[in-house]
Amino acid sequence: MIKVQRTFIIAVFCLGTVACASAPEIDPRPKLLISAEKYLELGVENYKQNNFSKAQAHFDRALFLYRNTDNPTGIISSCLNIAKTKLSSGQVNSARNYAQQAKIVIEREQVNGFDNHITLIESSIAIEDNQIDEARQILESLLNKTSSNASIKTAALQNRTRIAFIENSGIESWVKQYAEALNKPGQNTQLNRARLLRFKAALNPDTAKEKLSGALSLYRETAHSPGIAATLTEWASHDNTNGDYPAATNKLLRALFIRTNLQDRKKIQKILQQLSTNYSQLGQTSKSERANYWQKKLDNEIFEDWDAIRFEFENYPG
Repeated sequence: MIKVQRTFIIAVFCLGTVACASAPEIDPRPKLLISAEKYLELGVENYKQNNFSKAQAHFDRALFLYRNTDNPTGIISSCLNIAKTKLSSGQVNSARNYAQQAKIVIEREQVNGFDNHITLIESSIAIEDNQIDEARQILESLLNKTSSNASIKTAALQNRTRIAFIENSGIESWVKQYAEALNKPGQNTQLNRARLLRFKAALNPDTAKEKLSGALSLYRETAHSPGIAATLTEWASHDNTNGDYPAATNKLLRALFIRTNLQDRKKIQKILQQLSTNYSQLGQTSKSERANYWQKKLDNEIFEDWDAIRFEFENYPG
């Protein structure tokens, strides 16, 4: 996530044998700007905790305050963070609109330093919207840059590897490049390692169970709900391929519970579609029909009855 951040240091001075702590520095900036930055920070913190609705509320407030001071950098940061939050909850069109608003301000005010972030968000939007050619073209310039920082490059390689799987082209090469990127300082994080294991699981079905189990453990350790849901869904697909519909259905229901809490519309619809198929395979016609019913109901973009879906498909502690 992108945020405006300043760090203030409280100095400690020693005079003889007496240690005295100075008073905190007084921030000379207007309170409106301080408040805006605080809301942006709160949004980032809630996003990291996968609390997208609260993150959205904080980013919205930050954007309101930055607009009231006509602060270009704050407006851009807020818009990009909102775009990423919208994308994380499956609101692709809204994410695209906020990313576009950020670009308009960048171009109008000639603000530097956001190009790579814009590129990554736009590529993710294109992938989620199934605009694969567009996503590949967007990433090309970023991947060819030698000046990109390691985190940006790793994120770009992750998106490019996703495209390789979608197109079923050059998969091994892109997985290898992504794996090599994790050898750079600061990139061998638990989340990046978990994503690599998921890529490797999709690359080699024979070792998929082992890799997905490893990915799930890493995501659980970091309490990364989107990663847990994604891993369960991919593992369910592996189970379905092997004809183990009960195991697959169990994993899909667990993933559905998480996705409804994240309010990720598109991914919920995909899970419900697969559940409908699985229930048919298991001879549970009424459940199949209900999964299909909720899948179609989610076509309505103003749908908010997430609790109803959770209640209908509750399987705890199954």
